[in-house]
Amino acid sequence: MFISKPGKTLRKALSVLLVLTLLLGMTAALADGEKVELVMWGGWSGDNITQFGEMLDAYNASQDKVHITYQYVDGLEQKLLTSIAGGETCDVVLWDRFNTSTYAPKGALLALDDMVAADGVDLSQFFAPTVDELVYDGRLYGLPTMVDTRVLFCNIDLLAEAGIDYKDITTWDKLEEAAVAATKRDENGNLIQSGYVMNDLGLFSAYLWQAGGELINSETDPATTAFNSEAGLAVLNYWTKLQKEDGVYEVGFNEAYNGQAFIAGKAAIMVSGPWDLNNVLNAGINLGIVPCPGRTEGSCASGMGGFGLAIPALSTHAREAMDFIEWWACDAENSVLFTKINGYLPANIHAAEDPYIRENPHLSALFDAFRYGRIRPKTLGYASMEGLAMTPQWQLFMNGEISAEQALATAEQQGNALLAEAALDY
Repeated sequence: MFISKPGKTLRKALSVLLVLTLLLGMTAALADGEKVELVMWGGWSGDNITQFGEMLDAYNASQDKVHITYQYVDGLEQKLLTSIAGGETCDVVLWDRFNTSTYAPKGALLALDDMVAADGVDLSQFFAPTVDELVYDGRLYGLPTMVDTRVLFCNIDLLAEAGIDYKDITTWDKLEEAAVAATKRDENGNLIQSGYVMNDLGLFSAYLWQAGGELINSETDPATTAFNSEAGLAVLNYWTKLQKEDGVYEVGFNEAYNGQAFIAGKAAIMVSGPWDLNNVLNAGINLGIVPCPGRTEGSCASGMGGFGLAIPALSTHAREAMDFIEWWACDAENSVLFTKINGYLPANIHAAEDPYIRENPHLSALFDAFRYGRIRPKTLGYASMEGLAMTPQWQLFMNGEISAEQALATAEQQGNALLAEAALDY
């Protein structure tokens, strides 16, 4: 019960336990000649494990009081909750900022406001939405380290062959024109080159903003959905026009290339971000980057996401963990270091001015698109509502099983129920 629905009494008990835990950690850290061992959990695996190792090695070499190591954890968020229930956890967590409003109310994370104030951390050094995403109920639960905003990755050569200058893609109509021009089919009508990869229904929120709509009406109590609107209908109609009428993409086309049709040179445009940059360039793609266009001129918008570093509620070395977090997040040089290692862009505004970024046309284009980035709502229950109510209905619609109006209405009904349930639980 505590994990899913902590009541006020249990949250107070947790607060007392946190104080005792922090005091124990401070005592242990004072032991003469002992180097404090920290463990950082994260959900990044594969090559990322080595990359995080390089970053943590740099921190370990920068001082002689702390040694930190990275540990990959499958099912990170749930593991964090179960570890709290069991009384054992890590010291630092690589945190998907989007999850803050879901897990902070469950007592999973330590609020950092007091340490931020004591250390004089200037939060204005970060892109504002990245900080906002780490705030819940007026308290700060981490510092942002990495940021992304989805943009259009354009194969300059394929588009030029079709008579399109990628820099002209500034509206939905111009995106459609470019996608249609760059689409190729064989003599049997089989799609052999997609003009626009459209395999991510989770991008609905960005398209909705581009159309001038909103996801949530926060003025109601509890909050309710707002996407069943003219803007929401425009998004679904645009999707079906591109795929069903224009034929710029077909379900399964991207998967036929192991999810990498653009990198394989078989697609002219895709929505992506910094995580794909190195792979695209290594594949020899002549890459152009522009912001995700709006429904009309001047209405560009896209989802902003990324990661931060947080401290689990029961960490016994919160002070040492905070020192590490500040080393990474607040020092522009260290923020850029991870960009050099991994390619992900830093959330630190000052780091954006580093020559390594500003003199790189692709990195600078990604940074320039940040001004169009928006975070998804922090409303209680939003994450569940998006995954359980919205996306399944968009899938049914794109499969031709229901109409756009039905999809919006059903998602609205189910979404409102989930939001109400989340508000009641809290």
